[in-house]
Amino acid sequence: MDSKINQINDGLIASAYTALSRHLYFYIRSIIKNDSDVEDIMQDVFVRLLSHRAMICAGTIRSYVFTIAYNLCIDYKRHRCGIRKFNDYQHSLYEGETNETESSVVAGSLEEQEMKIARSLPGQRRIVYMMSRFEDKSVADIAVIMNLSRRTVENHLLLGRHTIRECLRKCI
Repeated sequence: MDSKINQINDGLIASAYTALSRHLYFYIRSIIKNDSDVEDIMQDVFVRLLSHRAMICAGTIRSYVFTIAYNLCIDYKRHRCGIRKFNDYQHSLYEGETNETESSVVAGSLEEQEMKIARSLPGQRRIVYMMSRFEDKSVADIAVIMNLSRRTVENHLLLGRHTIRECLRKCI
């Protein structure tokens, strides 16, 4: 029984390809501007249609074809956008290498400002922040050393980071 349904649906797909390929090409082309990519997406539409042949019927095949095409176009655009963002990121890394001296000067200045602000924090908050940031101590270690609850250390650390972040924002 499945074999007969698959043969009928394969016939529907072949008919749809013949009837819709020209319209589908222009539809995809209106979204995607690269001709070779348009052809690839068209091919993917009918491959996907073949993989879902059990769901096809004569009355809905046209809308199904264009829905698949639309979704593939959106996936294509998302993928292209992701590649563009990745290339922009790589470009920024490359630019960062050329401005290494300037970056190290700015980083040194920011670190000096951070130390200055950290020294001005209230007693326990200053100690907690300094131990966490500059001595790489964990919250649990700081809690044991200072004989405080873990939650108190977390709160001091949160408030200290917030204060330093706000002050550094003003500096930048």
